[in-house]
Amino acid sequence: MEKNPLLSRNRRSYPRFRVDSFGFLRNEGATIPILIRDISSRGVGFLSEISLEPGASVEIDANISFFNFYLSKRGKVVYCYKEREDFFRLGLDFG
Repeated sequence: MEKNPLLSRNRRSYPRFRVDSFGFLRNEGATIPILIRDISSRGVGFLSEISLEPGASVEIDANISFFNFYLSKRGKVVYCYKEREDFFRLGLDFG
């Protein structure tokens, strides 16, 4: 049986879908552009030019064209690490 290429490989209970959609992160009055890499019913993984501490509460807004819907959710940062010289990879849990 062939696996669905839209599903990211992971060990999570909730399936993640690769979306690669641009959006915005709002934190303490700042609006920062982000690239949402994947999404599930529990959260999103995204790239940002800034790092955030795990536990930080933020809001994201994005038009997820793959699913044809607008996402506006608040969540908590669960991880943040430097992925490349100029980008951080973050995970946001909707709770």
